[in-house]
Amino acid sequence: MNHLTLAPADPILGTALAFKADKNPLKMNLGVGAYRDDNGKPYVFSVIKTVDEKLAAETKNNKLDKEYLPIDGLA
Repeated sequence: MNHLTLAPADPILGTALAFKADKNPLKMNLGVGAYRDDNGKPYVFSVIKTVDEKLAAETKNNKLDKEYLPIDGLA
């Protein structure tokens, strides 16, 4: 195994490790789309809640059929 070369560090994982190592109490983790409030609890943006509600309503009304969207997305 001495002939193997280590792969470069993953930049995303490196950011997560740097975040964990940072001692600043005011730090905020904005990586990987998982946001937390001042108490460390998951924070869901209001726009995400709105879209979730709209999708749930459209699914209930059979407006969404789970097919792939066209290349230009949903009108």
